[in-house]
This record gives sequence, structure tokens and C-alpha cells, in this order.
Amino acid sequence: MAGLFQKLFGLRDKAPQLTGKRSFNAGQLGRTTSNWSTNLESSNRELRYTIRNLRTRSRYLANNNEYARKYIDLCVQNIVGADGVGMDCEGLNGQGKPDEGNNEIIEAAFEEWGQRGICTMDGLLSWRGLQQLVVESVARDGEILLRPIVGKSAGNKFGFAIQVLEIDHLDEMYTRDADATGSVVMGVEVNTYGRVIAYHILQNHPGDYGFQGLGNRERVPASDLLHIFVPHRPHQRRGYPWLAASMQALYHVGEYTESEAVAARIAAAKMGFYKPTEAASGMDFDDKDGEGMPIQEVEPGMFEKLPFGWDFQAVDWQHPSGQFDAFVKGQLRGAASGGGVPYHSLTGDLSGANYSSLREGRLEATDQWSLRQRWFIDWVCQPIFERWLEMAVTTGTVKIPTRKIPDYARPCWRPRGWKWVDPMKEAEAAKLRLALGLTTRTAILAEQGEEFEDVIEQIAEENAAMRALGLNPDVPIGGAGTAGGQNDGAQGNQDGKAVPNGDGESGKPEG
Repeated sequence: MAGLFQKLFGLRDKAPQLTGKRSFNAGQLGRTTSNWSTNLESSNRELRYTIRNLRTRSRYLANNNEYARKYIDLCVQNIVGADGVGMDCEGLNGQGKPDEGNNEIIEAAFEEWGQRGICTMDGLLSWRGLQQLVVESVARDGEILLRPIVGKSAGNKFGFAIQVLEIDHLDEMYTRDADATGSVVMGVEVNTYGRVIAYHILQNHPGDYGFQGLGNRERVPASDLLHIFVPHRPHQRRGYPWLAASMQALYHVGEYTESEAVAARIAAAKMGFYKPTEAASGMDFDDKDGEGMPIQEVEPGMFEKLPFGWDFQAVDWQHPSGQFDAFVKGQLRGAASGGGVPYHSLTGDLSGANYSSLREGRLEATDQWSLRQRWFIDWVCQPIFERWLEMAVTTGTVKIPTRKIPDYARPCWRPRGWKWVDPMKEAEAAKLRLALGLTTRTAILAEQGEEFEDVIEQIAEENAAMRALGLNPDVPIGGAGTAGGQNDGAQGNQDGKAVPNGDGESGKPEG
């Protein structure tokens, strides 16, 4: 029957309606997302037209914004530190054991090369200073160029030195479309597989006075140059400032702070206006402007009587704004997150901080800095050491067989560590972890930037020196059981009986 009614009255089953929604809200296009970019661009195309602006604006902030300056200082302090990234050679001898003799020779020669006036072509930097300059430049500009100079041109007995080139020398304006041999992307020449084969370097800095730009570009093979940056996308050929995500916020904070400071100065002046009443007709002022309006200048603590018929209407600007602190903190929290550093490290604001929050922030920050340290070792320290060792052996400064160079070219790099937030609590925790077999002394010392072998050697030297002077290294100098604050080689107990000292001999009882 139902089928008959459908035929008579033209009723048909409705077609199924598609009710599915898009899988990702962020991919939808609409009124609220119309300004959200959907352009599909490669990393190189994104950088091509903005890289110079990013670099120059980052330099402006580093020079004029206290928080940007602090961030760059944090990068240098935590990646390199005051002593730089240390090196321990770990070459093995024919028996597969550490070759202590040659390792010490290489370490001493590398330390000598790293002295100021030797390792860089301009003679201005030491190896530590070069490390610090590289980190500062890459954090601020996004990139730096290091050109190894070998042979007699290096000007030292090792036949090796580094020429530092600011990244502006790499011509980002020079781009060549791909052909059968490859392409040039913002001064970086790559083959058809994307491997860098050369760099196109401007012989003069483009910011120098009188720079012409044309006809002074040099093609340098990739093997003769180190291009240091942090890649974030595949096929990325140029780097950008580490604060790129935070630069806008820092700029606005700086401008807003300046505006509030100016407004506060104006508000502190307590300006106002004279307002005439009906009775003011015919009254006059001594001082008037060009339009005949009255002018009155006052000094601090000065009171004057208004002329008859005039009122004074004060203007009181409420600056700085009551929301000033909250707004600036909000912007700086975002800027700190964009830079990968804790808010209190960037700003020095420890209000509301406690041991737990400081420790949690320190752990997260040290993980971030450890990543950067590993990048720095892979991109800067290791390549430079390999080339230095090759030239040092070639020139005879380091006397090991050429065939043995690979055995000594993989040293242990020791970046800086970090002090504990609460030494007492964390020392007790380390002691417990060690007792449970969850860690080693080497690992605990590495967290502090120390090397286990160095520490035990120093302890042995101290103990030997103390015994040579008749002191017992097992007894604290000036501690309990000593007379007159001196260590007499014995530690007395409360009963006045002698207690064996660290050499197994009986000490003298307390008087």
C-alpha cells in the first residue's frame, strides 16, 4: 500500500545527505580565520624576502631592548660558558687502551693553538672567545660563516686558523634557477640532490660605506667554508634569528614601556588649564602666547593666587596604567616561551618563585640548552678540531702517523654544566641515587660540567700535598679533634683515645 501511494503522489525516498565535517577545525576557512595564512611555501621562499629584515631587526633589538640583550647573553652563558667547551682526546694505542702520551700531546697543542692571537686570522679572539662570538652571532643573526685558512697563510706553526665572516657576506640577493647542475638559493649553491657544493661570498661587507655590490662576489667551495645555523625544515639553506617568534612581542614591549614612561613624566607634571568665568571680562595676565591665551609657569612648592574671575582646571593623566605590569608580564612570558628560556631567567623576576618551580624550570631549561650544546659541538667544535688535527699532523707540530689521525679525531667534548638549585637537597638525592646504583660519579660530575678523571686527580694531588706537610687529609683542617685549629695527623674521639688516621697509624689522643 505504501508503494502505491508513492507512485500516485510522486513520493520518492530522499537522497542521503552528506553530514560529515572536516577533520581539523584549524584547516577550515571562515570569517574568523580569513587572515590566517594558507600559502604553501618552501622554507627558502619564506626566508628569501624576509631574511634581511629579520636579521637587521634582531640586531636592533639586541642593541636597544634589554630583554633581547639578556636572551643573547643567556645563550652564550649556557651553551659555551666562561671556560668554553672543553676537549679530552681519547685516542687508543695498538692494544686498544687509551694512549695517554699522544692524547696529552694533542690536548696541549690544541690548547696552545686556542690562545688569543693564534687561532683566528684577525688575532683578536681565543678559542673560547671564538665559541662565544659564534653563539652570539647565530642567536642574534641566525647564521655565521667560518672560513678555515690553511698553510702558510694561517700565520702560525700549526698551519691552521679561522677567518670569521659576518653572515652579510653571504649574498642572499643572488639566486639562480635550477638547471642540469643544480641551483643557487640565496647565495648557497646546491647540486641536483640538494647537497651544498659552494657559497657565493661578497668580498666586502654590504653595510660598509661605498659598497657597490656588483662584481665583487666570490665562489667558495663548500669544503672551504663552515656555514653555521640551525635548520628547522628540510632543504632549508639559510638560518634566521632564534628570537624570530618573539621579536614582535619584545618590540611592542619596548615601545609600550617607552610610551608609558613619557606619559608618566607628563602626568607627574600636573598640567592644567585656566578657565574664565563671566566675571573674568577685562582681566589680564602678564604672560600670553601668540593668540593672547594666558601662560603661567610654576616651580615645585610654589603657590600663587589666581586672578579674579578665573578658575584652574587640572589635567591628571593616570600613568603608568594600572594594567601596565600585567600586560608587560604577559608579553614577556610569551617572548620567553618563544625563545625557549624560563620567564624568570629572561626577566630576573623571581616573585612567586620557590624551590619546586625553580627546579622544574631549571630542568626544562637545561634540556633545551643541552640540545643547543650538542648542536654547537656537531656544527662548530668537531669540524674545526678535525681540520686542525689534520694540519697539525701535516706540519709536524703533532707527531703522530697520518694514518692514525682518525683514531684521535673523535675526542670527548665537555660542555659546561649547571650548579644545583639547592646543593644540600640535590647532593643528598645524588648520594641516594649512587647508593641504589641508579647513576655513577662520572654522570653526577658531568651534570656539573666536571670530569671524573680531573676531580680524582686533583683529590690525589691534594692528599699527597697535605701528607707531605704532616696533615691528615681524612680530618677537616680546623675541625673537631684538633688543637688550636690545626690538623696534627690524628683525629681524637670524645674519650681522648687515639683514632687511626688515614694512613692506618694511631694518632695522638686529645690533651
